[in-house]
Amino acid sequence: LSMWDLGEDMKASKDGEERAVTRLPEDLILKHMEGGEPLRLSMWDLGGQEQFYSLHLLVLSRLGIYACFFDMRRLCSTADSGDVQACLLYLRFWINSVWASTSTVGGKGGAPIVLIGTHKDLVSSVSEHERISKLLYDEFRQSPVFNASVCPYMEGEVTTGMGQLWFFPVDNTKGLKDPAIVAAMRQIEECAEGEDYVKCRVPFTWLATLDAMTATGRKTLDLPSVEALAARCGVGLEGLTVADEVQLMLAHLAALGVVMYFGEAQLRNLVILSPVDFLIEPFSLILCNFEVHFKPQHAAARKRFPREWTRFTQRGVVQRRMLDVLWGGFGNSAELEALASKHGVMVPLLSEGGGGDAECEYLVPSILSRDPLPPPPPPPPFPPPTPPRTK
Repeated sequence: LSMWDLGEDMKASKDGEERAVTRLPEDLILKHMEGGEPLRLSMWDLGGQEQFYSLHLLVLSRLGIYACFFDMRRLCSTADSGDVQACLLYLRFWINSVWASTSTVGGKGGAPIVLIGTHKDLVSSVSEHERISKLLYDEFRQSPVFNASVCPYMEGEVTTGMGQLWFFPVDNTKGLKDPAIVAAMRQIEECAEGEDYVKCRVPFTWLATLDAMTATGRKTLDLPSVEALAARCGVGLEGLTVADEVQLMLAHLAALGVVMYFGEAQLRNLVILSPVDFLIEPFSLILCNFEVHFKPQHAAARKRFPREWTRFTQRGVVQRRMLDVLWGGFGNSAELEALASKHGVMVPLLSEGGGGDAECEYLVPSILSRDPLPPPPPPPPFPPPTPPRTK
C-alpha cells in the first residue's frame, strides 16, 4: 500500500535539488501504528514543479491513499484574494488528478484523499479553521470526487466544542503532541484497513518469488530471470506451466502497483521491480526546468547536438539520437522510449523527410511554454518590379 504526499511546498533532497518523486522513510508512520495485523505503508513525496506533473500520473493508482497538503495562511481571512484563488486552483488540480488516475470507468471507486492544512502555529484560531473548512466545502461540494473520496475530520475542534472539518489543521512544530496530526494518521490507517485489496490473499509461492526478485537488489529483471526464480520458489506446480503462472502473478503484482509489467511485445521481456527508481530519473532529464536542473547529460547532449538542443528546449521536440545521449547511462533505452510514449510523456511525431530511426522525433508537451511561440520572421520584401522598357 502506498501513501502519497501531494505537498504544496517545494521540497528538496539533501543535495538541495527537488525530486519529481521521493520515497520517504517507512518508519515515519509505521512506528506509530500498533496492534492488529502488521500493515506496511510505502510513503512517497511528489515534487511540486509543473514539469513533473506528467510523471506523477505514472505512479498515481487506486492502490494508495493521498494526503494533499496546503498552507492555511493562503486561505485564511487575511490572505490576498489572488492567493486564495491560486491555492484553491492547486487543490482542485490535485483532487481531480487523483480522481482521474484512481477512479474506475463510470467515475466510481476513487482512492481516499486526506486534506491537511499546515502552519496551525500561525493560523491557530478555531474560527479561522471553520471558515477555511466552509470555504473548501463551498468550493468543492459539487465535485463528485470531493463527495466520494475526501475524508472529513470528524472530531475537529470547532467553536462549539467538537465537530466536523473538511481538513486536518496541523502544527508540525508539535509533532505527535498535536491531536490533529494523530487524527490524520489514524484516518489514513483506517482508510488502509478498509480497502479490499489489503485483504487480498495470494499463493505463498508468489510471495516467495517477489521476495526473491527484491533480494536481487535490481531495478529491473528480464522475463526469463523472473521465470527461473519463480520455478525455484515452486511456481508452476498446480497444473499451470511456470510461464503461464508467472504471467498471472505479474499481472496481479502490477495491478497492486508492486511491479510494473506490460504484455505487449516491445515491453513483455522487461519486469520493472522499482518503477519510480527506474522511470523517474531518466524521465526527469526531459521533463524539467533546464534553467534550474542542468545535468551532465544535458551538457553532453547540448554539446553534441547544439541545434537540436535549442529546438528541444524551445519547442519541446526531441530526437531519438538525443535521447540515446540523455539516457545512455541507464540502459533499456528502447523500453524507456516505449514507456514514455505509452504514458504520454512523449508524443511521436510524423516524419516529414522519411529519415532513419535516429531522426525519429517526439513532442514533449510538459516542457512547452505557456506563452505562445514568437512569430516567424517576416519574409524578405519582394524587389520592386522592373519598369517596362520603352523605345
